[in-house]
Amino acid sequence: MPRPLLKIWNDDDRPFYARLLLEGDEYGLNDCLIHDGEPILEFYDATPKNGPQGYFVSRYYVSTLAKSPSRTGLSLQGNEPLWHVSAANITDALAYAAAFTK
Repeated sequence: MPRPLLKIWNDDDRPFYARLLLEGDEYGLNDCLIHDGEPILEFYDATPKNGPQGYFVSRYYVSTLAKSPSRTGLSLQGNEPLWHVSAANITDALAYAAAFTK
């Protein structure tokens, strides 16, 4: 059974989904890839026009996010100013990941 997505809202009230990938999980376009490394968090734009899972924005290793505490948040894609998450969003996403990796 797939893990649930975490829904977060950035400071501009834009919704995003965070999705945790663990070793053996399918991902990518039409789930055609198999993840074979350390845990990853994917972020999707969850505005209604983007479908049930949302529009893929970016992915980061959980360890990278955990080692890089942010006081201001994170731009998920530099050329799209709407795609950013706050420091609190990152904290929530890391807590979500921790719940499935311990």
